[in-house]
Amino acid sequence: MMGAVAGQLLRATLVALPDRYANWIAREATT
Repeated sequence: MMGAVAGQLLRATLVALPDRYANWIAREATT
C-alpha cells in the first residue's frame, strides 16, 4: 500500500515540476 502511495506521489511530482519550470521560463522570456 505504501509503495503505491509513494509511486503516485513521485509521479505527481515529476508531472508538476516540468509544468512549474515551463511557467517560470515563459515568465522569464516575456520580461
